Amino acid sequence: TFTNITPTPATGGSLTATKTWIAFDVDITPDFDLNAANDPHIFTISVQVDDGSGLVPLPIPPNSGSVDWSFTAPDTSVTTGTCTLVAGGTCTVEQNSAVIGTGVLTATALSVDYGGTDLGPVDLTAAGSGQASALTIPVEATKVWIGYTLTLDPTDALNLWPTQPEHVVTLELTRLPDIPQLPIDDQDLAVTLTSTVATITGVSDGTVDTTTTATCTTDVTGQCQVTITSTGPGAATLSAVYTTNIGNQEASFPAVEDAEKTWRTYRVNVTPTTAENLLGTPHTFTVTVEQTDDGATWTPVENAVPSIDVSSPGIIGTETCSNGTDAAGQCTVDVSSPDTGSVTLTATYEGALNDATSEFSDDGEKTWIDYRVTVTPPTAENLVDTNHTFTVTVEVDRGSGFAPLPDATPTVTRSGVGSITSNTCPAGTDANGTCAVTIRSAAAGNTTVEAEYVGTAGDSDSATFSDSGSKTWLDYRLSVDPREATNSINDPHTFIATLEVDRGSGFGPATGETLDVNAAGVGAIITIDVSGPAAGTCTTDAAGTCRITVNSSTGGALTITVSYSAQVGDTADTMSALGTKSWIGGGIPDTGSETGPILRTAAGLMLAGLLLLLVSMRRRTAARS
Repeated sequence: TFTNITPTPATGGSLTATKTWIAFDVDITPDFDLNAANDPHIFTISVQVDDGSGLVPLPIPPNSGSVDWSFTAPDTSVTTGTCTLVAGGTCTVEQNSAVIGTGVLTATALSVDYGGTDLGPVDLTAAGSGQASALTIPVEATKVWIGYTLTLDPTDALNLWPTQPEHVVTLELTRLPDIPQLPIDDQDLAVTLTSTVATITGVSDGTVDTTTTATCTTDVTGQCQVTITSTGPGAATLSAVYTTNIGNQEASFPAVEDAEKTWRTYRVNVTPTTAENLLGTPHTFTVTVEQTDDGATWTPVENAVPSIDVSSPGIIGTETCSNGTDAAGQCTVDVSSPDTGSVTLTATYEGALNDATSEFSDDGEKTWIDYRVTVTPPTAENLVDTNHTFTVTVEVDRGSGFAPLPDATPTVTRSGVGSITSNTCPAGTDANGTCAVTIRSAAAGNTTVEAEYVGTAGDSDSATFSDSGSKTWLDYRLSVDPREATNSINDPHTFIATLEVDRGSGFGPATGETLDVNAAGVGAIITIDVSGPAAGTCTTDAAGTCRITVNSSTGGALTITVSYSAQVGDTADTMSALGTKSWIGGGIPDTGSETGPILRTAAGLMLAGLLLLLVSMRRRTAARS
């Protein structure tokens, strides 16, 4: 800059003028750097001046200046501003980016008050701009905000348990932007598994830290694999993070999305698992198909078609399983059996996920049973005034034949003559399935004892089983006719022995029974039943009678004793009847029962007394039991 000088008169000497050409140098440091996203970066703008003796920082003060700048951010926005120089000829510009990308800071103009002279603004974007001739044009600095993307694949997967217990997750590390000097291979990725059913069982580089954490090291493609294995149905979450230093900052890059893994399994339930039915009644099994993704909560599988199989001798009737389960995951199968015994129904469902299948099944067992009640003996006879015991037996057949049913309580009723004197059935049958009912009757006739037992199976299946026994009480009556008589000596006499029996409708002939005959006193038995031994037995005819003929050649009395031993069932009794015949001499006619002539003599008086003592009587010689 030249300034006019007013000349003064020349007095001698000289006058000089000085011109200085200066140059400026503008620089931005660092001219290239890397930062993580959201990591602020400070650019430093430096201004140097060269007045011919070399570049030195712009002295401030006494000089001053500023630099205009523009910034193209990764999000494509453009920001402008002015940076005021401070001591040392520098100023700073701070920039940040929340996204990955490259930002360029450009010094666009320089304004300097140098030595009182305002220079500028000097264009810093193009060469040949006057005072900027010494600059390196353009004046720029580049900042790259970088990041890494960590992805897991697959992020959501479903496996079938137990067919597919293992699951592989691929981790891939990608740098953005793709700057070759930043490696993606041989980088450690920290992996964490959250699960109650699965563990980390392997990584591609063979290193497993624990069952829930691991380090997976990338290959040249930036990938590595993690294997997780489940011990049952449930869920697992695999998360990963990559941590590295970018610039002066440690940056962490978690996976964009965790990998969620679910192991699903199915189950088949057949209900009831065990049950009993009475023979002749069908049974309905309910088949339920369910699935779970957590091992705890089971949900119905609709339209599942389980296969059904029954063991012999089961017969499948109406079933709905071939049409698929309903909204509750259920279908039904009616099963019957022609015989007692157990039938097993097996329901099988083939669960399928992706390309894997697995069979799930369950069994239900149904036993058809039958009951039997017997009263023994079914028919029997007893003498009156004796006890008889019926045995009631309760049995059950579950397929291997009838066997005793202990603790059964059959109901016992009686009809007819007599009464029940004891009954153990209300207390329950013994280990042999039996109880006892004792009855007794003082009158001849028939008694019927009926035993009923309500057999049950399951919760509501029941039927009444019964049997009866009949007991007939018999009463016998034995007589000898005449009970007493008088004959002349050598005049034979015939006694008629009659045996009668009463079965409840009155006495009638007892035929074909054997009577014992004995004689005591004068004379002897001539014949029994017309022709027979002189003493012994006789057999009753159709009228229940037999004849004993006696005679005596001397006077006196002969007593005939007729005995009958009754054996009826397990009861016995012996009864006797007497007939007395007196012989007197001297042609006294047979007067039957008249005793007048006898009483006229002393001998007759004695005989009459004897006859009174020997009146025919019926007596029982054995106690009835």
